[in-house]
Amino acid sequence: MGNDVTIAIPVWNVEPYVAAAVESALSQTYPDTRILIVDDRGTDRSMEIVEKTIEEHHAEDRVQIIRHPENKGLGEARNTAIYNTDTDYLYFLDSDDMMQPDAIEQLMAAAQKTGADITVGGTHVYNEDMTMRSVYAEMPRMAITTPHAGIYLTAYAAPRFNTEAWGKLYKTSLFNDNNIRPLHPILEDVMLWMQTAYYADTVATIPDFVHQYRRRKGSI
Repeated sequence: MGNDVTIAIPVWNVEPYVAAAVESALSQTYPDTRILIVDDRGTDRSMEIVEKTIEEHHAEDRVQIIRHPENKGLGEARNTAIYNTDTDYLYFLDSDDMMQPDAIEQLMAAAQKTGADITVGGTHVYNEDMTMRSVYAEMPRMAITTPHAGIYLTAYAAPRFNTEAWGKLYKTSLFNDNNIRPLHPILEDVMLWMQTAYYADTVATIPDFVHQYRRRKGSI
């Protein structure tokens, strides 16, 4: 496996946004990047657009699609991604968001330098029409090494720290060694962070802008 990274994208009824999300994952400057799409059985053309985007980028060998038999919700979609990730690192990208082209490159540089279980980057928040809304989770370049390091980080950085799943590079072993899985269909981000924050022994943060978070009507 080495230092390969999986970018996991759960897809459900995001027809206007999903092409941009997938393209941002396929355009990463870090070379050892794989894409895992979890089809959560929406009712629009999202997966048709996903497949067309993959074909246009000639990326069939880099992308795996796993289809749920029925809609299960975002928490279970993330669980499916965790169960099926065989790389050393995992990044969650929601299908209405986007990544900066060098997001994985910047996060991996810090993760390799510090040995972090979780590496957190900066996020910009956009409105539905992609007008800038705010800067979120803008952190200094640092590493916290202590038992339950993520809990210390949450206390240190509150309230400007985000507890969402995205914008963070995780060691896959953190999930598997501690049996961490999102449990709640809506609050899975908070549940996921509480568990990973508790079990992480080193958490690194970087000031680099890595993630574009879109706030839109109808999103959980």
